Amino acid sequence: MKTCVFLLFFGVLACGAMAQPGGLTKIDTLPPKPINLEEVKRMIGYPPGAVEKQIQGDVWLILLVDTNGTVSRHRVLYSGHPDFLNAVESQLHHLKFVPATGHGQPFKCNVTVPFSFRLNQVGNSRYASPEEEPITYFDQDTIARIPNPFGEQYAQVIAALRKISKDGDLPLAGQAFLKMQFDANCKLEGKYFERVSSAELREAIFAQLKHLQITPESKLCEKGVGFSLFVPFTVR
Repeated sequence: MKTCVFLLFFGVLACGAMAQPGGLTKIDTLPPKPINLEEVKRMIGYPPGAVEKQIQGDVWLILLVDTNGTVSRHRVLYSGHPDFLNAVESQLHHLKFVPATGHGQPFKCNVTVPFSFRLNQVGNSRYASPEEEPITYFDQDTIARIPNPFGEQYAQVIAALRKISKDGDLPLAGQAFLKMQFDANCKLEGKYFERVSSAELREAIFAQLKHLQITPESKLCEKGVGFSLFVPFTVR
């Protein structure tokens, strides 16, 4: 039975940094695609007790997506609070996927799915937008939210994108989430979008990427291992 691991960040799938099953390459495989993730998020809602206590947090689950696109079992990778875990697990059976495929054939696949719970300033519940989430670091042993590793360059890129949109040169308003893959020497090996709201925003971000360099203060380049960063961009 073919199995593999993919990584789901904020509702969009990305290939894991491991060999694909049966000698398949990433080009040969297509990851599972969520069909009704936003609907399930609305069904999960925000636990009333957590709203009352002003609690925020995250739940990370490893789901086994079967060949028919259903979640056959799950394992808790991280839970920030029991109320959040209970809320997610109570609605998990509703979550449906287009199954992973290799050479056109479906196969079972593990996906790691995070659910974020955040409160706005007046205490109403909602899922956090990518801009309000820290940048996510991922390597073969670690998944972690980290402070901005690009220093002032990151804010300058966001400001440049918003200026382009405000000046009316391009309709950039929207959100994007970019995966940047680095080798053990901290050299950028690849980049692709986990989510992007328009082709115009995608091209504008790519044009600005030359300005994003990991700072020595982040100490990411001292680890000597390959890693990925999941970087949010929001343009209003």
